Parts: sequence; structure tokens; C-alpha cells
Amino acid sequence: MRIPLQQWRSMRSESPRALFVVNGFGLGNSTRSLALAKELNENGFVIDVATFENGLECFGRRTWVRSVHELWPLSYRYNGKHELSVFKTILASPKLILRLLLNDWRILRLILRLKPDKVILDSQYPMISTLLFRGRTVAINNSKEVLQWFFKFRPFAWNLLPHLVFVELLDFIYHWVIVRKVLVPSLPNFQERCSLLVRNGLCPGERAALTHITIMVSGSNQSGLGFDPDTWQLDLDILVMGAPGSDSRNVKYHGKDTDNINALNRADLLILNGGLSSLSEGLALRKPMVILPLKNHAEQFVNAKRLERLGVAMVTSPERIGFDIHVALARYSQMRKAYDDLDIDENAAPIMARRLINMTEREPLKFSAKEWPLA
Repeated sequence: MRIPLQQWRSMRSESPRALFVVNGFGLGNSTRSLALAKELNENGFVIDVATFENGLECFGRRTWVRSVHELWPLSYRYNGKHELSVFKTILASPKLILRLLLNDWRILRLILRLKPDKVILDSQYPMISTLLFRGRTVAINNSKEVLQWFFKFRPFAWNLLPHLVFVELLDFIYHWVIVRKVLVPSLPNFQERCSLLVRNGLCPGERAALTHITIMVSGSNQSGLGFDPDTWQLDLDILVMGAPGSDSRNVKYHGKDTDNINALNRADLLILNGGLSSLSEGLALRKPMVILPLKNHAEQFVNAKRLERLGVAMVTSPERIGFDIHVALARYSQMRKAYDDLDIDENAAPIMARRLINMTEREPLKFSAKEWPLA
């Protein structure tokens, strides 16, 4: 959305301003940035957003967001329907690099025009604007934790090395060498308190009986589930979010929706991909989970294995879920009980917002979730 210069001048005020630059391919980056942006807005910040695709819808419907600006879309390439291809992504790199440069130019123009006090990056990689305005720029990124945890799981996932090297390692280098100020969302560990970056409105609570399953696939999914819940023959209500399909007696397809909090609250069991944001919200709700990490995606593999290790989830694949869903239902009570051993603070957004508000241009800001000071 473009606003004439004279109108910008009339809207200018003494309020602090924050520009969020968000990857809008899936919904995970948008939802966690939305949580932080809302917290900053409630602390007096004027919020502007630069994003694309799903992010345009997610932020565009928020009345408290002053303006939303469209960027060139960036995304992975896939083999078939559900398998990420690092090779095809590398082949498409000339096109991706051109879009990165075009986005860098747009972001630089926005910074010069809007004059934000804070620039928050989430899976976006501007170089020129970051180097010129490094003092006011901070990024949300967890590649450090992916690299730390990847080699701890056995058997070793050799097929994930290309994604680890060409995506996660480069991600880490960009954020910790170029940006330097990094907020690291984390997942919990045994005997460690952890704050989760999630949206407001999540209502954890124990239901009397297991009656509802919610399947929520990645916001970047454009090709269906890859499995058919009707073949499970379950006497439970199943809601499918984010994928097309035909309704049946107990399976309802809702399609893509950026406001899916009610569906998450209503669920007793969640079936999710391995994105950090969706898993964090499942943890905040204390829901047992069945996780389907995208093939060849190192971060989703690490996230899924960490939650399986904690006992609150089990990891499966589209080929095995027809069998594993029955195993998960048999372990349902056990997975719920595993939450008793975890110390989870449901929302890190107020903590992160407080750190950002107090951040000076020369202050190093390298801390992980377990290092955030908890009130």
C-alpha cells in the first residue's frame, strides 16, 4: 500500500516507529512478528510492515498497522508436492538474488522515508540497508539453535546436510556477522525455563475428553496434505487448516486462514509441520502433537526431534501417518503428562519488546530465549 508523501507528512508524530520486514511465504514468520509488533504497538510504537504473499493478508487486516508494503516474494523450490529441493533452489538462485537486490532497494527507500527507530527483520536478508542502519536493526532468527542441535540426533540425517550448509549455515553467518543483533526464539529443554514467542489469545486448558483433531499444514503449502484423514477411520472431529479438500462426515476442510487461533484452542491433538512458530503455539497450549517435518528441511527436522525427545510429540511422515496417528492416540495421556516436566512461559513478546525499547544503537543484542530476563 503506497501513501502519498504529503499524507505521510501529516501522519508523522513524535511516537517511536518500528518497521517489520517479514518473509511472508509461510505463516510462521508473520505470526511471530505479529506478536512482537502488537506488543510494541501497545507500548506506543507506530508499526509499518514490508512483506509479501501470506504476510500481506496477515498484517493487512490489522487496523493498528499503519501501512503494509509489498516486497518481491522469496521461496524454496520443491520436488513434486512435499519435498524441498536444495538443488532446484540453488538453480533458481540468479532469480532469487535479483529479488533480494530489488527488495534491498525497496527496504532502503522505506527506511529513508519512514525513518523508523527500529528495523526488525524476520527471514529477510537486506544487505545495503542493514549495513547502513545496523545500529537500529535487529533480527529474529534461530539458525544458531539448529546448528547446535542438528548433530545430537541419531541416526545421522545425511540427506539434510545440503539444507544445513546452504541454508542454515548461511542464515547463521548473515545474522551473526552482518546483522549482529539477534533475538533467538527457542524451544524448551528439560529443567530449563523457556519463553515462547506466540500470539495473544491462546488458551491452554485440559478438556474433558479427546474429541477434536486439528491438522494445520504450513502456510506455504499449495498442494494439499499428501494423505487422506478419511482413511484413518476415527470417530473424532477432524479440522484441516491450510490445505484444499472435500468435506466428509467428520473431516472438514477450512482452507488457508491467518486467524486460526480458535481452531488451535479447540483442538485436543495437533498435527503440524515442523515450523518453529506453529510448534511454539502448540507448546503454549500444552497440546500433544504429531509432527510432519518437511522433507529435506534441517530446521523442521531439529524442531520435531527436540519435541519428540521431550515426550510431548511424535514425529512421522505422510507415508506413515495412517499408522502413527493410532499410536499417537494411544500415547495421548502420556504426551499430556510430559508437559508437567516442562517450565514454559507462554509469551516472550513482552520481554522481547522491552529489550527492543531499551536497545541503544551500539548495544550488542545477542541472547537466546533462555537468557531473557523473566519478570
